[in-house]
Amino acid sequence: MIDKTSTKAECWANASETLKRYREKLLEAVKRGDTFINLIRILEHDREMVLEAVRANGYAFQFASYELKNDREFILAAVRQNASALGWVSEEMQIDMVQGWAKCMEQELKND
Repeated sequence: MIDKTSTKAECWANASETLKRYREKLLEAVKRGDTFINLIRILEHDREMVLEAVRANGYAFQFASYELKNDREFILAAVRQNASALGWVSEEMQIDMVQGWAKCMEQELKND
């Protein structure tokens, strides 16, 4: 595990080969002149990269693609890490979640 005192060099030395390949691709993109926003757009559809980012920091969920913001696995990973991530869940999924909670409440009221 990497702690906050680790240097950038130590972090990259411990990084997975997949992450190292992404770093190389990102560096190439930066050299081509791609902006940070363009890089986020490139990565927002990468399921593995976004899921790992969300597991590490729930705030990363805000940069996920619309499709991933509808994915229950991503929502749960993000909310487990940071409950504020609910604010970036797609509108359709928010409606679905509220309807599910309402059904649970109705069932509970019937059981009382």
